[in-house]
Amino acid sequence: MRSRKLGAAVVTLVALGGAGCSDAGDLSDLGPRTAPGTVTVGSSDGAAPRIEALLYANALRAAGTPVQTKLGLGPGDAAVAAVERGELTIAPALTGELWERYRPGAAQPTKAKESEAENPREQWDAQFVALSAVLPEGLGLGDPTLALDQPMLFVSKAAPAASLRGCEGLSGIVAIPSGAPSDPKARYGCPTGPVLVVPDEAAAARAVTEGRASIAQLGTLSPSARDLTQVADPDGVVPSRAVVPLVRRDGLTVAQTKRLSAVAGELTTADLAQMVAKVESGERTVEQVTDDWAAEHPLH
Repeated sequence: MRSRKLGAAVVTLVALGGAGCSDAGDLSDLGPRTAPGTVTVGSSDGAAPRIEALLYANALRAAGTPVQTKLGLGPGDAAVAAVERGELTIAPALTGELWERYRPGAAQPTKAKESEAENPREQWDAQFVALSAVLPEGLGLGDPTLALDQPMLFVSKAAPAASLRGCEGLSGIVAIPSGAPSDPKARYGCPTGPVLVVPDEAAAARAVTEGRASIAQLGTLSPSARDLTQVADPDGVVPSRAVVPLVRRDGLTVAQTKRLSAVAGELTTADLAQMVAKVESGERTVEQVTDDWAAEHPLH
């Protein structure tokens, strides 16, 4: 995983230096800081945002940066709004949600060139560059991680391989939790069997394991997805919601930005899902799971 850090960091520095700029003079006021200061990292409510914020905060602290944390500021976009107001320096966000916030109704780029369709890293880099160009003045992005937080389709581990390319293995009944996106064809571009609406994600997963449905729509961080296999999306049909740090561009030095890139080089969906499951079950606290992760993933 560490092999992608250098190139990704270069992209981030471009994004931090250029996002939202209307003229060259903006860079002198809104570019990277030249001296370190206290960085404020915050999150919205929920286990995943709190974990993500602490991962970023701990990475900065380990490099000697004074960090203040403000976790659980409110539901939904509370932390993003706090960055916009200048109350936070950094908050974890999701690429797809930021796109919808700043370009509502516009189609999000879903992949890079056809020749790059097999490489999810290049697909997400293309989305990252497009998103960086539409951020409000003064905001920037750190590198997007490989951790996704979004609804996807899952099948039994015993089932044949399923993929959105060619809609392979997607003809059966789809169990969808109440309140989740309920039109599989519109979201995934594939005709499926009938939709079975169930109370929650655990019920959707049980419907597959018990044979009442062939497919379940679950969040990628859901503990209910652990015993199922995610349907492949090699062409990036579904716009990704990758975890990414939203930052005040005048609040970080270049060295601090590189520390955020180090987290991006290590954090995966599986890592984040495992941490969320432990916190939500009460097995570990947010502080404990992030300390455990840091011990297993030394950042350089």
